This record gives sequence, structure tokens and C-alpha cells, in this order.
Amino acid sequence: MINEKPRPGSVTVSPGSGIAYQTKFSVRGSSFSDYEDGSRMSFYKFGYRLYTGGPITWFHEGSELQTLSF
Repeated sequence: MINEKPRPGSVTVSPGSGIAYQTKFSVRGSSFSDYEDGSRMSFYKFGYRLYTGGPITWFHEGSELQTLSF
């Protein structure tokens, strides 16, 4: 059986803008929960697409207790 996607949560990026390769950004996911039992998600994977339908470039996997800075 495949689990359903999680209930929506939030992703925050700080600062909201900057200069590539100069600005240090922090990314954090929180408050996502499982549709079946309501449990909080403890693992997140962050990525980006350069254009709609393009491949996803994953740049981090980790727990909710981590804040990613890059």
C-alpha cells in the first residue's frame, strides 16, 4: 500500500531575496501531517525546478528539527 501525500504545512525561506552565491538562505518545513493518522511528518526533502515540468534537483533531506542553511 502506498501512503497518501501529507496534509499541507508550510515552508519558510529566509531571507526572502538575495544574491546567488553571496546570500546565505535558510529553509525550514513544518506542520505537515499524515492524512491517515494525523501524525506529524518527521522527514522533509527540499528541491527545486528551473521550469514547469522540468526535473527536480533535490538539495536536502532531513528532519523537521533541522533548519537547512545554504
